[in-house]
Amino acid sequence: MNSKTDSKMTKEFWGLSIPIMIEFLVGFSVPAVDAFFLSKISLEAALAVGAVLPILVFCDVFYGSLNSSAKALAAQALGSGDSALAKRIFNSTLLLVLLISALQFLLFYFGSAYMVDLIGLPENVAPIAKQFLLLMGCGYGILGSRYLFQVMNALYGIVKFNIGAAAIILLVNIAGDAAVVYNLWGLGRFGVTGVACVSILAVFSALVFLVVVQKIKLGFTIRLSWPSADFGKIARLSTVVAVPSLLEPLSVQLFLMFVLSMVSAIGPAELTMRVLGGNILLLCIVPSLAFTVTSQILAGNYIGANSYQTVETLIYKALRYSVLIVIAMILPIVLFGQQLLALFTTDAAVLAIAVASLLPLALAEPVKAVNMVIGSNLKTAGDGMRPTVAGILITWAISAPLVYFFGPSAGFFALLWLLVLDETLKCGYNIWRWLHGAWRIKLIDSLSAPAPEAAATNAA
Repeated sequence: MNSKTDSKMTKEFWGLSIPIMIEFLVGFSVPAVDAFFLSKISLEAALAVGAVLPILVFCDVFYGSLNSSAKALAAQALGSGDSALAKRIFNSTLLLVLLISALQFLLFYFGSAYMVDLIGLPENVAPIAKQFLLLMGCGYGILGSRYLFQVMNALYGIVKFNIGAAAIILLVNIAGDAAVVYNLWGLGRFGVTGVACVSILAVFSALVFLVVVQKIKLGFTIRLSWPSADFGKIARLSTVVAVPSLLEPLSVQLFLMFVLSMVSAIGPAELTMRVLGGNILLLCIVPSLAFTVTSQILAGNYIGANSYQTVETLIYKALRYSVLIVIAMILPIVLFGQQLLALFTTDAAVLAIAVASLLPLALAEPVKAVNMVIGSNLKTAGDGMRPTVAGILITWAISAPLVYFFGPSAGFFALLWLLVLDETLKCGYNIWRWLHGAWRIKLIDSLSAPAPEAAATNAA
């Protein structure tokens, strides 16, 4: 690659990454804001919400996998110059999101209590967790639609409006949570239920904002009619990206819930530390997420244009930036861990294990950054199934048995180091797979022909 091409790619990379990073920073501050206000209600409330967070994260990942497929296919379509195909992909994905949202509503309406029972929370925490999960789970489909519109903004170069949507969510959450916690206008009686309703309202407000923006800026028309054969083609091809993007995160979340149940059996201080520590470190994945999304969009464009060498240069650039920035972020968290945790709890038992607990949790973040960038781009390129199967086997054939047989006797800190081991093994496989080069494929070739409806229109 010549210096001019590299300079252009670097400009495109940062031009997308910075707004996306700001968007994620604003968006990821929402769980921290919720955790802060929930801790003002009671420690049990904060613990209950933190304990069911992996279930909601799975929902997040589920919709993310659908939107990853839309992002991969639409980016390749735009890279090859077929904007009409890109819009058909978005319409089909929106229909899928709405259909799945209806099924998810039924799942959480009837099954949220059983999900909480599986975690094995203390009796004073479980009822709060059940109520929160019921409300959030039933309303989570709104988030899936919002994600799709954000993907469209990024692909069409109007990513700055995603920052506006994230800011709306943050501001509505702060105002609404404060009203509930400090009993403004009599809202204090709703407690955790009020916090959940505020979160749903915040996401819905952002979705309305994004729909209006795209109607004005892109002239995008929402079509919910069944797109017949075109829908079937796109849905089938979407599974190449969506299924691997879903299965491995599902495995990871089930594994984390399994680990959380083991930690819960060790003691309440350890459980609180695991939940609060995870919330604090959540911000560390923001740069990696931003660089991952940026590299997926640009890589999709380059693959669509058959420029595979440029893709390799792009990924190495994303890896370098991700690891360096994450290392810079985890250092103050490890050094000032007690002070950070003191913002959320005054429990001496929790603060006593803060530094020793945050060290392994923090060291896993750079490894996780490499996994995110390489793993996500393998899936985006259509080479996601083998890395996904390998990741699941590593987790359940190696890491889970080690946690089960050695975790209770070795203790809380050993469990945390086993999480680092799990992430490292998967990282090693993903690096090997990327170097193997099987990702050099172009998914949209089978979709290059116009949709039946479009062909009929052109013929007329």
